[in-house]
Amino acid sequence: MGLAKYYNRYLKTTLLKEEKPLKDELHTLGNNLMEELKRLRNVVKISPDYMTITMSLQNAYRSIKDSRLFLDNDALSTRYQKPVLLALWRLESFGDSLYICDTFALFNYQKDLDYVKEFAKCSSDKEVLETITMAGRFFLYKKRNHSSLIDENSKKEFNKLDLADECLIASQEIKNICDKLGIKCYIVPIDAGLSKYANLLNGCGYHYFNIVIIDNKKYIVDITYKQFFKLRDNLLERLGIIGLPGCKAGIYMILNEERKKVAKQLLYEGFVELTNSNLKAYLDGFALSYCNGLYFENQVTRNYTMPFTVDDYINFLNGNDSMINYIDKDMLYLQKRPLKNPHFKF
Repeated sequence: MGLAKYYNRYLKTTLLKEEKPLKDELHTLGNNLMEELKRLRNVVKISPDYMTITMSLQNAYRSIKDSRLFLDNDALSTRYQKPVLLALWRLESFGDSLYICDTFALFNYQKDLDYVKEFAKCSSDKEVLETITMAGRFFLYKKRNHSSLIDENSKKEFNKLDLADECLIASQEIKNICDKLGIKCYIVPIDAGLSKYANLLNGCGYHYFNIVIIDNKKYIVDITYKQFFKLRDNLLERLGIIGLPGCKAGIYMILNEERKKVAKQLLYEGFVELTNSNLKAYLDGFALSYCNGLYFENQVTRNYTMPFTVDDYINFLNGNDSMINYIDKDMLYLQKRPLKNPHFKF
């Protein structure tokens, strides 16, 4: 059923006996979102324009937060919120192929990559890591393109790929590559809320990366990291809306120079040295992404940082502790109650 038809049926049945002011509010807000959807469809037919889609989404977020439908979380309001969030989801999908920063990845063109032979030629850790990540990226390219053909267009085509939900299989492939090369490698899961037991996202929302050890030096390897930098998930204005989670890690990584440096190297090369500062920067992005608008509204100063140390994060990853022991669960993932100040500036 089309979204417009869904709206009309919803208005004619479910809401007929409800309060007229809320029904009128839903009708106005819904029609506005529908018009924006139509407008963006026409824009995207010509070219996906970053600024147009950004402004459209920001306006939609503000309209929703200003609406009385989202100023309460009672049963009646929740029913009215459902079709609005569905329309918003459709609107956000226009930002699915756009990214908030340069996500260009190193992908050297070679017809046949024999990474075992390439490994034998390596004279530094950097060359070894480039061989490993390149082999992993070739694997993803062939998997997502359903083709074994590698040619001069592959670099461009690889950088167009949507790598969402490929983290587990990618980390397993990196492990397989390292095993063949005799290099120590571990697959590390990041559970939602950095908790193995909270079931914060109903068993979903996890991410996997690798820790590779070369000559006793450790490296973070993450070749699907770009999935966290999509425009649709990374506008701060979406924070604070009942029924939505927070932003993805991407926006928090580029708001801080140290985190931005780590993100830039991971996006381009696929690896970064595992130092205390780099590990904290990398995991800060994920920790911030699990927080909804209530968490940031509750902060004394809005600085988008996390209070956790490297040792804290190691305990979280090992399952000995978790974020939910320090942050109110209402402030994690889906926001279930309104902000104290609906006009709070994120």
